[in-house]
Amino acid sequence: MPADPVPTHDPGRLLAAHAAAVAYYRARLLAAGGPVRYLRGRGLGAVVDAERPWQVGYAPASWSALTGYLARRGFSDDELVAAGLAVHSRDRTRCFDRFRDRIMFPIRSAAGPTVAFIGRTWRPGTAAAIPRYLNSPHTRLYRKGEHLFGRYQQRELLAAGWAPVLVEGPVDVLAVWLSHRDGHDGAGRVAVAPCGTALTPAQLDLVATLPAARAGGLTVAFDADQAGRRAV
Repeated sequence: MPADPVPTHDPGRLLAAHAAAVAYYRARLLAAGGPVRYLRGRGLGAVVDAERPWQVGYAPASWSALTGYLARRGFSDDELVAAGLAVHSRDRTRCFDRFRDRIMFPIRSAAGPTVAFIGRTWRPGTAAAIPRYLNSPHTRLYRKGEHLFGRYQQRELLAAGWAPVLVEGPVDVLAVWLSHRDGHDGAGRVAVAPCGTALTPAQLDLVATLPAARAGGLTVAFDADQAGRRAV
């Protein structure tokens, strides 16, 4: 028998699911003591106190918190799986949240809408078998190697000629952003990060289009460990 056709989901519905997830995760962060203390302890209290521009949130430690929330708003299991927000059970009778007990960083496209997430562990002593970062899979909306975290949120600074810095992850991006957020005069530096993947030619092409990169090149500030040195 021929294979069942792969369903084609409306991109508008997938974008709407992501927008609803951003709002849900944001509300959960404000009620989550542990993740909030973690962020403040890392010097990132600004992203707790102000929603914009980063819209950082928290995915509860539940198998179905987000899927249940979005199901009540009319999204089907298949749509949530297609969006990368959920995964099917083995027998495909249920679906579960892809992200659980993680601080959530929305990845936004060049046009602005959220198309994916990076989820970071926050509990001290998390088992080594659990990845520190969990990223959305490839979907109809999102290809990891074609986006840079932080580019859209800082587009005005990049357009104004602030120099790009390539860093490893979203927390690094926020640290550089905070260094210039208050009372900075003149041009500074703007950090962007690959979205959970090795640096790709497409991402380098994005950086190369920035005014300051064309004029003065690119600063690379990956972690000073073996993996970071290999990446540089």
